[in-house]
Amino acid sequence: MTDKDHPRGFDIAELAYQLWQEGRLAEAADRYAEAMPLLDQTHLTTAEFNGHFACVLAKLGRTDEARAQWERCLAIELGQDPEGQSSAVAVARYFLADHLLRSGDATAARQAIALALSVSGPIQAIAHLIEAESLLQLGRRDPAEEAAARAVEVCTDESHRERIRARVQDILRPK
Repeated sequence: MTDKDHPRGFDIAELAYQLWQEGRLAEAADRYAEAMPLLDQTHLTTAEFNGHFACVLAKLGRTDEARAQWERCLAIELGQDPEGQSSAVAVARYFLADHLLRSGDATAARQAIALALSVSGPIQAIAHLIEAESLLQLGRRDPAEEAAARAVEVCTDESHRERIRARVQDILRPK
């Protein structure tokens, strides 16, 4: 990869995004696969493209490849913030954890989201949401209920709080 490759990779990734939006998933995956080696792996847009590529791969049922792209996205964000306290890192952790949870790996999802639980701001609520769903998937109902309640409690935006409440309604027991 040279400095001249990144703009070409960017253009190919933009085309892949358009194909994805048109529902042409296989073509989008091929274009993302072509773009990735051309992109500067330290550039912030590359993390976004890794996330888009992961979504396409997941939709195609290519779960392991999607996981690798989410992990790459997180690694790029951590390269920008080695302390891991930025919202970009927390969001990358969320998407990786959500993918792991949907793939049935609740233990790995909890590990991926654990460091985002302490990041203040809107991401903290969805981090607790993933924690709750992971704990429930692991058969740990009481701690899942506590995490679900924390997700609702720490959410500061009313519309987001209602969406979280709807997502955790099966976890929260009526008092």
